[in-house]
Amino acid sequence: MSYEANNIAGEKGRRHPLAAGLVLLLLSVLVQTVPVSTSLAAGTSGETTGGAANTWTNYSNAGGAQGPTIPAFTTVQITCAVTGFRVADGNTWWYQIAQAPWNNAFYVSADAFYNNGRTSGSLLGTPFVDPAVPICGSASPPPPVSPSVSLAQGPVAPAGFRYAINLDHFAANRVVTVSCYDTVSPNGFYSFTMTTDGAGHAFTQGQCYSSDGPDHWVVAGGVQSNHAAWGGPSGGGGGGTPPPGGGGVPPGGACAVAASPSGNLAVRAPSRQPSPRPSYRKYAGQVADVTQAGLAVAYFGARGYTVSQSLASYYLGTVGAPQSISMGDLIWQERPLWAVLENNLRSGAQGALGALKSGTSACSSASRPFDSGWMQYTATKGDWANALHTFSVNVKGVVWIGPADASGVRQVRLQYRVSMFDVYDFDNSSYRTSIFNRLYNHGLAAQFLVTGSGLTRYENGTTSTVNFSSIGLNW
Repeated sequence: MSYEANNIAGEKGRRHPLAAGLVLLLLSVLVQTVPVSTSLAAGTSGETTGGAANTWTNYSNAGGAQGPTIPAFTTVQITCAVTGFRVADGNTWWYQIAQAPWNNAFYVSADAFYNNGRTSGSLLGTPFVDPAVPICGSASPPPPVSPSVSLAQGPVAPAGFRYAINLDHFAANRVVTVSCYDTVSPNGFYSFTMTTDGAGHAFTQGQCYSSDGPDHWVVAGGVQSNHAAWGGPSGGGGGGTPPPGGGGVPPGGACAVAASPSGNLAVRAPSRQPSPRPSYRKYAGQVADVTQAGLAVAYFGARGYTVSQSLASYYLGTVGAPQSISMGDLIWQERPLWAVLENNLRSGAQGALGALKSGTSACSSASRPFDSGWMQYTATKGDWANALHTFSVNVKGVVWIGPADASGVRQVRLQYRVSMFDVYDFDNSSYRTSIFNRLYNHGLAAQFLVTGSGLTRYENGTTSTVNFSSIGLNW
């Protein structure tokens, strides 16, 4: 899960100047922070999450093996801080987790923590990292080793020589699709799968072969090998031998292997934009409206409604630039929204996978997108109900399916991302919103676009193991 906007576009709760004194006075009396109280191992620091936080072995790309999720509002022992993958709000700090079951083998984005001694409330306005946490070593520790593929000339084959293929540093016990290439067939001529052992290693020299030189190479799991050169009888061509039991790709045939989804999935563009701020016009009752608006902002702060307070303050600031909120905070605190997005993810992914399984041949690979479109959601919790009320949410993604192996099993990969948007305005006739509306209509406030999005997430499996109809939403 990503807390991509702990600071609202760097504003950190900027208030309207006429309301600032009232806000600060009330907040100094009514708002308190709660210090962390925990028993710590020697040489560690206690940090508390503001929402559920995913853990990973590779902090440089928020990947590798996924560890146990840290529950919300949980204090864990941190060994040190290191810079790595940049989350959506720009935070690059990660924590190495000392205590069991992570045991210094897993990292978590510091964005998910309060980093200031607090143990409850919103993450809005909290620091990117706790400066009291030591830096890992004199320099950042090296990230985990990336997967590698090496190729050498193998035994004599029906034509030319076999490909001796070695995989290292892949995920343990993972099925990896391998495609073979040579100079004459630069688009590939044979595909099959290899399964890594518990150390992420695999080797074969009994699959594809070629006598068409001079260059030969393979691509395994999206990673390209070195180019190996050997000769052979000219025009002998290339091919492969399926594993015992038959099936898979016919010798000499080439599966059309389309690239699986990767990179950052773009969010859906908002379907509505704010209206321009009208020119300033003084009006009767202006001083009273500004005072009442300031009191409303102070009320939000006194209730602990930090999102409402920040957005209302920014509205009165008349800047009007787009602002971001934490998609993680929103989903975690609005549990009905979690269910809405999860159900749409399940139906979209399962529908795309079903279409791919029935609409593609075993010796092919293809991708199919899905998109829920913008769906209206009305917040149920006090802070979000006051801050956004009704807003739009979306879940979109891509499902990829690979060619079948000897047993007919196909690799499957899901890529998805959740997002939201809202135009911050006041479009009903209640007493409080009529004040904010009058201020906007006379140029004393500005509408703006509010957006939020999770990280691009991936799920990997095979047609025999995945069931997208029961997948859990991550962000």
